[in-house]
Amino acid sequence: MGQRHLPYAAALALLWSPGLLASDHVKPVQLAPPASLETAQQKAAPSPKPLQRKDPKTLQQPRPAPKLGPPAIGRKSRPATLGGGPSGPPDLTVSRLEIVSEEIRFRVLNRGPGEKKPGRIEYYLEVVYYGSGGSSSPVQTYGGLMPLTSLARLGPGQETGEDRIVRRLTIGPRMGLKLCVNPEQAVVEENYDNNCLERIVEQRPDLEIVEAYMEGFRKRPTEETTPWWQRAAGAARDFADFDTSGKRIHIDVVLRVRNNGRVPASGFDVFVALWKEDGSGGEQRETTYPDVLAPRETGEIKIRVISKDLLRNATCCGGTAIVDHTKRVPEANEGNNKTSIAYDD
Repeated sequence: MGQRHLPYAAALALLWSPGLLASDHVKPVQLAPPASLETAQQKAAPSPKPLQRKDPKTLQQPRPAPKLGPPAIGRKSRPATLGGGPSGPPDLTVSRLEIVSEEIRFRVLNRGPGEKKPGRIEYYLEVVYYGSGGSSSPVQTYGGLMPLTSLARLGPGQETGEDRIVRRLTIGPRMGLKLCVNPEQAVVEENYDNNCLERIVEQRPDLEIVEAYMEGFRKRPTEETTPWWQRAAGAARDFADFDTSGKRIHIDVVLRVRNNGRVPASGFDVFVALWKEDGSGGEQRETTYPDVLAPRETGEIKIRVISKDLLRNATCCGGTAIVDHTKRVPEANEGNNKTSIAYDD
């Protein structure tokens, strides 16, 4: 006989019948109860060991941060810029430092074996004012960009042209300068210990006589060449300058003195020496300048020379004028203190 198959619906009803599930042919599987979480953790974790106390002296102290160059004012450090080449990195140092016309001028030299490439180079400047005068604060600091140095490409042993920073610097009689290149080490160098240059700068006045002349010198009018009305006016005008014999008895020498320096000057003397046209005779006068001569200021002083011998026959004279004749004031330039006074016709 052929095999007979149950319909799909009858087979499904048979599987879900209670009698089949309760029969011995299908036995329920008994699962073991799970272990508790606490028991599992105790088996997995090792037993803790007792803590061991360490001597505080043996504890490792934190290492101090390395000291870098003085940071530029108000600026954050930037990532290092590579320089140099196969021979090594550059080594930048300030080779020259001075004050010219109220600004800092300097040069930078590459002492390293490698090339310094164009890139941002910053500076740190410290100015210390000694003694009286100068800034209201004894120490001033500056920071910023070195313009020419940043653009320069320097091979080993090469130096930049004259670079300039901090225009209109307050000038004092005695100042300490400290200029550092690459203070934040933004450019990799062979040596960072030679990046600064320090020097003391003393500022002095510079006195110069810019003009010297004899004021109001006139030959007395004569009967032959002057109308009567001019003779009368001239006689009244010249009465104070001439004695009764017709000879002039004094000369006023006017000197205009300029201070070319950057600090004030005071207490210096002014000297005048006059002689006849033929070089004979001679009169000398010396006086002290009464005021303080500020930087780049020009002052005027008048010196009266009284001598009948020099002015005989209404002829005048010539001579020499010297400022700071006795060297009371130390100057930046002692070679411009003297000038000549031309002969008056």
